[in-house]
Order: sequence, then structure tokens, then C-alpha cells
Amino acid sequence: MGEGDRKRKHIMTNRNQKENDRLERSKFYLEELRKFFWCQLTILKGLWNAKLKGRAEEVKIVLGSSCCTGWAIFELGKDYERYYAEMMMLARSFIEKIINFCYVMVCDETEYKKFLLHPLYRAYHQMDKSKYAGNVKLEIKFSGRHLIKNNPKVSKALKLFSESDPRKNWTNKNLNKKVAVLKTKTNLNIGIFLMNTLTIYSTASEALHGSLYGCSFHTGAYDPTINISDKK
Repeated sequence: MGEGDRKRKHIMTNRNQKENDRLERSKFYLEELRKFFWCQLTILKGLWNAKLKGRAEEVKIVLGSSCCTGWAIFELGKDYERYYAEMMMLARSFIEKIINFCYVMVCDETEYKKFLLHPLYRAYHQMDKSKYAGNVKLEIKFSGRHLIKNNPKVSKALKLFSESDPRKNWTNKNLNKKVAVLKTKTNLNIGIFLMNTLTIYSTASEALHGSLYGCSFHTGAYDPTINISDKK
């Protein structure tokens, strides 16, 4: 081996060592962030277990659901290189639940009423639905659907939303508009919400819908012919 070859080998060895050092530091910081997230989930669980007041107590299930989603993210984080896309999808769900909970604490009474009645409207329509694709139709029907319609709360929910259209949302405000309301009516730092929606929302949607970008964004392997064993 000539002097030039030895120098090139030495340079490559140093470069690989620096890359390995950066990788190890990144893994360390990620694990520290994961521990921090667990601490935040512990605080959230404390709220879930506490006796709250007013609206917070009435819709406390949103906090419980947020805890479950957060715990799932935490567990998947043990092997983040494998489950990063799945963590991203759950992260979108997590932040939306938190925003919704904060929003319904301060929204007007009409909006809050819609939040409470929307599950009854959705449950009613889940009992009779169908799907078409080409010349194929799949239909699901449950007996007794006509009976629950007589329930005063279900009847009120159907009147508020729709008895024929099963696709109505509980609010006409998107996530950014809800955050804007929080800015107006609370002292919360909405920057944390905006940062999460900015970095998570669209990417999580791509992953959820299974696009090529959604399946590969965390690897950079956008070319279907790429050789994944080639670490270059």
C-alpha cells in the first residue's frame, strides 16, 4: 500500500468515526427526549386520574385516549428506526387530541354541544353503511337501528347533524382555526401546537395513506430501484 493509499484510508477512517460519533450522540438525545416524553405523559395521566370540574370532567376520556396514544408512541420509540412512520401517524393523532381537548374547554356552548352529540350521530350511521368499488357493493346493517333513533339524545344529534349524511364533522374549524381560538381565549403558548402541526401533520397523512413518500420519508429512499443494502 502506497503513501497516498494510507492517507486516503486514514481520512476515510476518521470520517467514519465522526459519522459514528454523530449517530451515537443522536441516539443519546433521542433516548433523552423519549424519557422526557414519558415524564410529560405521567403529568397527563395525573390529570386523567384526578377529579376535574365542568367540561374537563365531562370529556376526560379525551385525556385518557391521549395517554394511550402517547404510551404507544413511547413503546414504539424503543425501536424508532423500524417504527418511525408509525410513530409519526400516532403523533398526529396525539397532538390533535390535545388541541381538541384544549379547544372544547374554551369554545362557545353551541360548539361544545356539537362535540358531545357528534358521537351519537356517528354511532347511528355506523349501524347501516355500504361501500361501492366497481360493480361490487359491501353493506353492513345492524338490527335495532330504528329503535335507537327514538332516544332523545340520538334524535337531537341527528337533527343537529344529519340523518342521511354520515360524513359530517363535529366542527367546521380546522386545526389552525382551533389553535387561533386558543391564542385569543387562553394564555397558552400556541407555538408548540404550530410546531407540531408544521412538522407532523402532512407527513403523517402521507404515511397513513401509504404513498411512496409516506413509506420512505424517514429513509430518503424514494427511488423504488434503490439498493437498501448499500449504505452509501
